Amino acid sequence: MSEPSAEQGRGQRRRAALVEAAASLVLERGPAEVTHRRVAERAGASLSATTYYFRDLEELRGAGARLIAELWAEQAEWAAERAEEGPLGREEALELLCDALLPPPAGVRGHYEQLTRAGRSQDVAEAYRAGRETIGGAVGRVLAATGSSCRAEVALAVVDGAVLAALSEGRDPRAEAHRLLSLVL
Repeated sequence: MSEPSAEQGRGQRRRAALVEAAASLVLERGPAEVTHRRVAERAGASLSATTYYFRDLEELRGAGARLIAELWAEQAEWAAERAEEGPLGREEALELLCDALLPPPAGVRGHYEQLTRAGRSQDVAEAYRAGRETIGGAVGRVLAATGSSCRAEVALAVVDGAVLAALSEGRDPRAEAHRLLSLVL
């Protein structure tokens, strides 16, 4: 296998910067804010770079969604590893579940806006479907470590419902997820 040329390396870095820009725009401002112009601006790239590396806006949004799902899965895996390190108290278990199931607070609204629109984009839906499998496994590990009989898919559904309700009513999504998870554990 040959080493990538300097030009290929720059191209890979430029593409990665565009994907990171799309993902950060989704989390900070919501998926509707992901446009070719805003992504290029955020990445410090030319507008033409977005159309060079991505066939259309859907592919760019899908790449951003894959990055978000990968980061979410890494966070869930981290929480599972912490849970498996030793005995957990109820409160610590709830915090680890919230860590596994929620993005950082600043990204909750954008993340859930993206999730509710995922079915409209095959690229975005595929990214989240793959991420959910990994997250479900990690959440199952956290639940097993706590001795809970709750299934991972139930915990995911509870958190999704809690967050959507909290966002629509102007309440704290993490606090609502924590409250409802405490009822099912």
